[in-house]
Amino acid sequence: MAKKTAQRATKKTTKTASSKKNSKRAKKQSSHQTSHHTSHKRSSRSSSKKTTSKKPTTIGPVHKLLIALAGIIVLLLIITFIKGQDVAATVNGQTITNKYIDEQYERIPTAYKTQITRDVVLQQAINEELLLQEAAKKGISVTDEEVESAINASITQSGLDEESFRQRLAEQNLDMNDLRDLYRKQLTINKLIEQEVISTINISDDVLRAYYEENKEQFKKGEEVTASHILILTDNRSDEEAKALIDDIAAQATPENFAELAKKYSEGPSAPRGGDLGTFGRGVMVQPFEDVAFSTPAGTISEPVRTQFGWHIIYVRDKNPGGELSFEEVKDQIKAQLLEQQAQQLVVSYLDQLKANADIEIKD
Repeated sequence: MAKKTAQRATKKTTKTASSKKNSKRAKKQSSHQTSHHTSHKRSSRSSSKKTTSKKPTTIGPVHKLLIALAGIIVLLLIITFIKGQDVAATVNGQTITNKYIDEQYERIPTAYKTQITRDVVLQQAINEELLLQEAAKKGISVTDEEVESAINASITQSGLDEESFRQRLAEQNLDMNDLRDLYRKQLTINKLIEQEVISTINISDDVLRAYYEENKEQFKKGEEVTASHILILTDNRSDEEAKALIDDIAAQATPENFAELAKKYSEGPSAPRGGDLGTFGRGVMVQPFEDVAFSTPAGTISEPVRTQFGWHIIYVRDKNPGGELSFEEVKDQIKAQLLEQQAQQLVVSYLDQLKANADIEIKD
């Protein structure tokens, strides 16, 4: 009986312990579930907050327009800065670019660049622009025919054919279109200066004569000789052979046949012209040749003379002893000289006046 009672007590105790154990386990599970549920809620809230922070901001049309305008302004500023760097100067709002100045400067022969600096070229470009603007205001222009006529005259004066003339231009980084542009500008400026400056100059005969009387020393003409020659070179034969040839030609030569003999035998550049050297004064020819030419009477042929080039015979066709020139002989020369002097002074004054009334800005 006592044993059964003890067993029941043990079972009860065990049951009670088990019940307590189960109760604790249930509470623990309940606590874990509650914690998990709370954690899930927090996680959900956190996730909700993160999603909200990632939501893109809406940009309205006004903002888009402002952004676009800002981009355009920046682009314009960049373009303006780049263009500004290329501007050397402005003349009444008209730009002169650094590129233009550089091109003009590069065309100057190297030997002259120590005297003609880039700044000098810039000042010349400013003067040119001022004069061209003034010519436009006064309706002054030149025709295509005038430009072509001036270019043809320049080609003729150069002594070159057109192809050689074009090659000479190419050596200066120019072509015919560049030349036309240069001539058009220069002819326009010449017309302006003629109309506004030179036409205002009046030099009387009294002024011309007074200048002549005060400066007679300027109007003395030295002794001159008009001559032809025949040259036998010594660079392709011995001196003795050359001397023998010139002696043989001299024995045949007369004033009447000298030109024909020169065309046939002379080895100098004047041979196609019959040996004609034109008229020259002292100091033009090499010394031995000059001495014989000026000592030989007009209308006669000299004895052979040796120079550094070879052996010559000289036909002196005419001689002018020189002396003082009369006023009538030099009147036009004096007038042109005084006109040029006055024109230079007046052109400087005319340019100064244009500059005083112009808006000129030279960039750094």
